[in-house]
Amino acid sequence: MHCPNCKNDITPEDYKDNSNECKKCGALYDEYFNKIKPLENDIKILTQAVSSINHEKKRSKLPSQVVVTDIEMSFGSMVMFMVKWVFAMIPAVIIIIILGFVGFFLLGELGEVAINILMSR
Repeated sequence: MHCPNCKNDITPEDYKDNSNECKKCGALYDEYFNKIKPLENDIKILTQAVSSINHEKKRSKLPSQVVVTDIEMSFGSMVMFMVKWVFAMIPAVIIIIILGFVGFFLLGELGEVAINILMSR
């Protein structure tokens, strides 16, 4: 650890002397450590919570499920979202139409080949 004032290293010997001040600048450690102790406890609690969550995730073999119950959007945002959705749909519709024409063409060719085979018998 370091002194909060001058960043001087605090050694275990500093605690053995029962000295609560930095040997270099004279800053009091008690004020600093009293502020740090609650934070250290919070960090321990959060670490335990995260490790228990990770443990539960590893134990659970089912995938996590999310259920959306409500979406809060202003009317203007919803309209803009739908307009963007329509513009994003245009390339998909064009691709579907092209695939449909290709499919009908191939089926038509197969049908014509089948008719020619049947007629030649």
